[in-house]
Amino acid sequence: MSMGYQVGVTALQMAAAVSAVANGGAFIEPRVVRAVIRDGRRAEVSAHVVRQAISADTASRLTTMMEQVVERGTAESARIPGYQVAGKTGTAAKLVNGQYSKTEYNASFVGFVPSRGRLSRCW
Repeated sequence: MSMGYQVGVTALQMAAAVSAVANGGAFIEPRVVRAVIRDGRRAEVSAHVVRQAISADTASRLTTMMEQVVERGTAESARIPGYQVAGKTGTAAKLVNGQYSKTEYNASFVGFVPSRGRLSRCW
Protein backbone atom coordinates (compact mmCIF):
# COMPACT_ATOMS: atom_id res chain seq x y z
CA MET A 1 0.00 0.00 0.00
CA SER A 2 1.37 3.40 -0.89
CA MET A 3 0.93 6.35 1.41
CA GLY A 4 1.82 9.20 -0.90
CA TYR A 5 4.93 8.88 -2.99
CA GLN A 6 7.91 6.81 -1.92
CA VAL A 7 6.45 5.74 1.42
CA GLY A 8 5.28 2.16 1.58
CA VAL A 9 3.37 0.51 4.40
CA THR A 10 1.50 -2.76 4.66
CA ALA A 11 -2.26 -2.83 5.08
CA LEU A 12 -1.75 -4.06 8.65
CA GLN A 13 0.58 -1.16 9.45
CA MET A 14 -1.93 1.33 8.05
CA ALA A 15 -4.79 -0.26 9.99
CA ALA A 16 -2.73 -0.26 13.20
CA ALA A 17 -1.84 3.41 12.79
CA VAL A 18 -5.43 4.48 12.16
CA SER A 19 -6.54 2.22 15.02
CA ALA A 20 -4.39 4.31 17.37
CA VAL A 21 -6.29 7.41 16.25
CA ALA A 22 -9.63 5.60 16.71
CA ASN A 23 -8.60 4.46 20.19
CA GLY A 24 -7.74 7.86 21.60
CA GLY A 25 -4.05 7.59 20.77
CA ALA A 26 -3.49 4.15 22.31
CA PHE A 27 -1.59 1.72 20.08
CA ILE A 28 -3.26 -1.65 20.56
CA GLU A 29 -1.41 -4.74 19.38
CA PRO A 30 -3.10 -5.88 16.15
CA ARG A 31 -5.02 -9.14 16.37
CA VAL A 32 -6.98 -11.21 13.93
CA VAL A 33 -9.84 -12.38 16.15
CA ARG A 34 -11.73 -10.86 19.07
CA ALA A 35 -12.86 -14.19 20.53
CA VAL A 36 -12.71 -17.95 20.02
CA ILE A 37 -15.21 -20.63 20.94
CA ARG A 38 -13.88 -23.67 22.78
CA ASP A 39 -16.13 -26.44 24.07
CA GLY A 40 -19.16 -24.26 23.40
CA ARG A 41 -17.78 -21.37 25.45
CA ARG A 42 -16.73 -18.04 24.12
CA ALA A 43 -13.23 -16.94 25.20
CA GLU A 44 -12.27 -13.32 24.57
CA VAL A 45 -8.82 -12.60 23.15
CA SER A 46 -7.81 -9.66 25.28
CA ALA A 47 -6.61 -6.43 23.74
CA HIS A 48 -3.08 -5.44 24.65
CA VAL A 49 -2.27 -1.73 24.78
CA VAL A 50 1.38 -1.44 23.70
CA ARG A 51 1.83 2.28 24.33
CA GLN A 52 0.28 5.72 23.98
CA ALA A 53 1.33 6.51 20.39
CA ILE A 54 -0.16 10.02 20.26
CA SER A 55 -1.95 12.19 22.80
CA ALA A 56 -5.71 11.92 23.21
CA ASP A 57 -5.97 15.55 22.08
CA THR A 58 -4.06 14.83 18.86
CA ALA A 59 -6.21 11.74 18.23
CA SER A 60 -9.36 13.82 18.70
CA ARG A 61 -8.14 16.50 16.29
CA LEU A 62 -7.17 13.90 13.68
CA THR A 63 -10.57 12.23 14.08
CA THR A 64 -12.31 15.56 13.43
CA MET A 65 -10.23 16.06 10.27
CA MET A 66 -10.95 12.51 9.10
CA GLU A 67 -14.69 13.02 9.72
CA GLN A 68 -14.58 16.06 7.44
CA VAL A 69 -12.92 13.98 4.70
CA VAL A 70 -16.04 11.78 4.76
CA GLU A 71 -18.57 14.57 5.32
CA ARG A 72 -17.44 16.97 2.62
CA GLY A 73 -14.19 15.74 1.12
CA THR A 74 -12.82 13.00 -1.07
CA ALA A 75 -14.49 10.16 0.85
CA GLU A 76 -18.12 11.27 0.69
CA SER A 77 -19.06 7.84 -0.72
CA ALA A 78 -17.98 6.30 2.63
CA ARG A 79 -20.90 7.90 4.47
CA ILE A 80 -23.15 5.50 6.35
CA PRO A 81 -26.58 6.86 7.33
CA GLY A 82 -26.93 7.06 11.11
CA TYR A 83 -23.19 6.79 11.80
CA GLN A 84 -20.33 9.24 12.14
CA VAL A 85 -17.53 7.94 9.89
CA ALA A 86 -13.89 9.05 9.89
CA GLY A 87 -11.62 8.22 6.95
CA LYS A 88 -8.73 9.17 4.74
CA THR A 89 -8.26 8.64 1.04
CA GLY A 90 -4.99 8.30 -0.77
CA THR A 91 -4.07 8.53 -4.45
CA ALA A 92 -0.69 8.00 -6.04
CA ALA A 93 0.23 7.87 -9.72
CA LYS A 94 1.50 4.47 -10.82
CA LEU A 95 5.07 4.12 -11.95
CA VAL A 96 4.94 3.05 -15.62
CA ASN A 97 8.16 2.54 -17.59
CA GLY A 98 10.13 4.49 -15.00
CA GLN A 99 7.81 7.51 -15.01
CA TYR A 100 4.75 8.50 -13.02
CA SER A 101 1.64 7.96 -15.12
CA LYS A 102 -0.77 10.79 -15.75
CA THR A 103 -3.66 8.35 -16.27
CA GLU A 104 -3.05 5.33 -13.98
CA TYR A 105 -3.35 5.57 -10.20
CA ASN A 106 -3.38 3.51 -7.02
CA ALA A 107 -6.16 4.59 -4.68
CA SER A 108 -6.71 3.70 -1.04
CA PHE A 109 -9.13 4.37 1.80
CA VAL A 110 -8.85 3.70 5.50
CA GLY A 111 -11.43 4.61 8.09
CA PHE A 112 -13.35 3.73 11.23
CA VAL A 113 -16.92 3.80 12.45
CA PRO A 114 -18.37 4.96 14.76
CA SER A 115 -15.80 7.72 14.94
CA ARG A 116 -17.08 9.09 18.26
CA GLY A 117 -18.25 7.39 21.40
CA ARG A 118 -17.05 3.99 22.48
CA LEU A 119 -13.29 3.68 23.12
CA SER A 120 -11.29 0.76 21.75
CA ARG A 121 -13.66 0.01 18.90
CA CYS A 122 -10.96 -0.48 16.32
CA TRP A 123 -9.05 -3.61 17.35
